[in-house]
Parts: sequence; C-alpha cells; structure tokens
Amino acid sequence: MKGKRINRNVTQWLVPVSILLVVFVVLLVRFTVQGKRKERSDAEEKMITMVQGYAAQMQMLLYGVSKSADSAAAYMAADDDAQWEAVLAAVCGNEEVYDAVICDTSGAGYRLSGESVNLTGTEYFETISVETETILYVADDGISGQPAILVAAPVIQNESVVSYVLCYVDVTRFEKLVKNTHLNSNTFYMLLENSGQIVDVAGGTKSPLCIEAGNYFTFLREEQDGKVIDRLYSRVQNKNSDITYLKMQKDARGLVYAPVGIGNLTLLAGIEKSYIDSVVKHNWSPNNAMVWQIVIVLIFFVGAVLTIYIISQMKSNEKGKELANKADTDLLTDLLNKMATERKIKEHIAEHPGEMGLLFVLDIDNFKKINDTMGHAFGDEVLRTLGWRIKAEFRATDIVGRTGGDEFTIFLCNMKSEEIIRAEASRVEKFFKDFRAGESVKYSATASIGAAIFPTDAKDFEGLYKAADKALYTAKKRGKNQLAFYGDTK
Repeated sequence: MKGKRINRNVTQWLVPVSILLVVFVVLLVRFTVQGKRKERSDAEEKMITMVQGYAAQMQMLLYGVSKSADSAAAYMAADDDAQWEAVLAAVCGNEEVYDAVICDTSGAGYRLSGESVNLTGTEYFETISVETETILYVADDGISGQPAILVAAPVIQNESVVSYVLCYVDVTRFEKLVKNTHLNSNTFYMLLENSGQIVDVAGGTKSPLCIEAGNYFTFLREEQDGKVIDRLYSRVQNKNSDITYLKMQKDARGLVYAPVGIGNLTLLAGIEKSYIDSVVKHNWSPNNAMVWQIVIVLIFFVGAVLTIYIISQMKSNEKGKELANKADTDLLTDLLNKMATERKIKEHIAEHPGEMGLLFVLDIDNFKKINDTMGHAFGDEVLRTLGWRIKAEFRATDIVGRTGGDEFTIFLCNMKSEEIIRAEASRVEKFFKDFRAGESVKYSATASIGAAIFPTDAKDFEGLYKAADKALYTAKKRGKNQLAFYGDTK
C-alpha cells in the first residue's frame, strides 16, 4: 500500500511538473529567439547611431561654413563700401574653407589671393544663380580644378541678387571625421549626393561593394536586385536613416546610411555582415547558467518566469531611454545638440504661444586662434568647461544647446516683463565677460552674443533665430565681447 501511495503521488506530480517543464522550455526557446532578434536589432541600431553621429558632425562642419557665407553676404548687402578682400579673408578664417570667391551675377569676380576668376563656364554656376543659399558638390571648383563642396550665399540689394559669396570646402575633410572609427579595417565610408554621385570615399575600399567614383546607385543596379536598390534609393531621397543588406562575390555587407541634414548629402557606411553577426554573438552567449535557471523556475514556478520577464522589460526600457538621451546630447559639452535644441525650442513656442521668451545666439570670439595657439585639446577643454558652466547657470526649464563648433544657443522661458529680459541679458553678458577656462592655464574666453525677444521680434523659431543671428553679427561688428539685441540693429 505504501508503495502504491508513493507511485500515486509521483504520478500526481509528474503531469503538472512535466507540463511546467514543457511550458518553460517553450518560453526559454521563445526568449532565446527573441533575445537574438533584439540583439541583432540593437547591433543594427548601434551602427545606424554611429553613422548618424558622423553625419551630424558633417552637418555641423557645413553649418559653420554656411553661417560664415550668410554673414559675409549680409555684410556686403548692408555696406556698399565693403572691401571684398576683407570679406574673403574673414570667410577663409573658417578652417574648413580652403578658398572663397566673390563674383557678380555673370560669374566674374575675385578669389582670396586677388586673382580674378570667371565661373561662367562652370557646370555649377547656373545652379547657384538663385536667391537662396546653395550647398552642393562640384566635381571641379573652376579655380584649382579640384572637387569641392560649395556653399554659396547670394548678396541681395533692393530685392535683387547683385553678387555671390562662394565658399569651397575640401571633400577630403570628410575622411578626418571617420578616421577614428572603432569598427574593423574592412569598413568603408562614403559621402554621396542623394542622387548617388560619390563625393568622397574613406576606409576599407577593397570591398567589391565599394567604388571610388561615379554614381553609386547606377553601380549597384548593375550588380543587385533592382527592387532592393530602388527601395534604397527612395529611402536616401527621403532622407531616412536605415540599414540595407547586400551581397556581392560572397561579400555580404550592411549598407548603413543617414542624411547629413544640410545640403543634398548622405553619409553611407559599408559594414561587413560578419562583423554585425559577431557583435550579436558576443552579446548573446547562453551557457550552463540557463540549466540552473530551469531548475530555479521549476522551484518557483510561474512566479520566477514572470520576474525574469519583468526585469528584462525594465532593462529594455532603460536602454531605450538611454539611447534617446544620447541621440539628443552633444558628446563634448553634455548640452543638447543642434537638432534637439531647435526641436525643443519649437515645441515650447508651439505650446506657449503667448509667453515671452528670450533667445541668445553666441559665438566664442577668436576660437580658431585659441585652437591655433593653445592646441585643440585646450580648445575642447574651453568648450567643455563653458558647457558645464552654462548648464549650471540657467534653470532646468531653460533650453541650452551647442549648435555649432563654437556656437551656443540659449532660450529662456517664461520671461514676465521687458525689465526681466534686460536684467537677464545683463547677467548673461557679465557671465561671459567673467568666464575663465583651463585647469592648468587660466584663459579668458570672450563671446559675442545676439539676443532676440519672442514674440516681439519674431513669432516662430526660424524668424527668432535669424533675428538673434543678425544681432550677433552686430555685436561682432561693434568689436566683439558684448551683447546686442535685435531691436538695436533696426
């Protein structure tokens, strides 16, 4: 009887335990499959984020040149007696610009060296003959015969274009942005127009999926499924960020792409699929611990399974938040980056249309000289220290970001009166006049500041930024190391 009772008890527990074991194995298999999928998705997202970061750096580079060209054009338009030699010298003070030209609407003009030029016969001159800023790739700059990224700003007087300020950026500047990649040596990088025309190539160019000149989409269509390439082309045209897998001569690669965000340019990286697979394998390494997890789950039944699931979801959410924060953050200063700054200001204006606000746009004076005399490491320290000080100086509700190499944008929310605005402006001006940087060397870094009031000076971000930028130019023209309001420029 005792033996029968034991057998009955065994049988009684055998079925539910077996069911629980099967359920757990199913859940474990499902968890494993989902985990591998997620790790692949995370690995791909990491690659996309990396390319987006390089694209953002290229955007910042061209934005600085664009700002210099626009400021020079505005100065030429406002002052009929402006000396073109001084204007070109100021534009070429931007280390990214290797040459500059001021020309009339026929294409005749002068370069920095004083040499006369005529761009009438160049392929690109008609393209830039419009009343808006133009950023494009040119295969021949018409000056030295080298390829360049051209930034052109029209000089407008009495609502008519009278001349152009042309800035030329060496395309190989792109190679410096990607030279410190942490991926393997077989990764190649490509800067191209959205049409597919290759601007520059860097990295491991031995891949059969890499060419150094011509139209990249035309090349791919000759070797790949046309539908896949058409989808890739459409995504690039729409300025999307994504990854597409292609294979040629057993060389399977993920083509990761992201828009530069200024001009008609896209940054693309060709990353070996085997490298992405290795990242997934490294991050997902089941071991004997899983056997013990089975025993633990059997002991604690469904409760243990639910606990593991909840913890997994919490970690996933935390990781998602961390990635979102990193995408909005300038890595050097820990402030908001350009895109995040503009987005948050626009959102605040949309949510509080009747609330007064104060926008500051500021540049560190003579920052190139700081880099040249003290070194780039010290220049980075100046930016980093200034970022920390700015962050501590303002309220958590204010929007503070680094929007260029040495440019910062600050938006003060909920300004109650004109008197408060003037007081805040005086405080900000004093803050920058008292600023010191350098752990081992105390260095005074001054700034020129432009200020604009919302909604008095403009009722949207674009107009407000233009107003503050115009005030900034006034501050620089007055001798730098000071603040000017947009109202002072009228």
